[in-house]
Amino acid sequence: MFRGKIFDKGKPGYMQYFNGLIGCGFIILALLHTAEMSHTCWISYSSAALLAFISLKSNIHLATSRILAGVTTLLMFFYFASFFTVAPGLEDEWYRENKFWEAISQIMAAFCLIPVLSNYTCRLKTEFHIPHHLN
Repeated sequence: MFRGKIFDKGKPGYMQYFNGLIGCGFIILALLHTAEMSHTCWISYSSAALLAFISLKSNIHLATSRILAGVTTLLMFFYFASFFTVAPGLEDEWYRENKFWEAISQIMAAFCLIPVLSNYTCRLKTEFHIPHHLN
């Protein structure tokens, strides 16, 4: 009885607020990286923000959720790979270098995409609970 009122399909839950906050964080990271010469940084952060904001939509078709989950996974692994290519180059006083901010933003971005990916995969799990003609 109590569970139905909190988790109604039309009402926003805590996870939606969290994904909205993650999307705003990605926009801030994209704006901070616009001054750099690398276009891949701000484009990847902007696309991560877009994925986070798309997850706020309540009705997404299952095929679209499947594609978005795949894109989110690829982007998350891109951030992890970028971090692990930057991390070995950090020296003893790594916290004073400019690469530190690049490495921290990449590892934070990778971990922040986990709740977004979780949202999409939870939508895919509803395929087994809701008949196909109701989606």
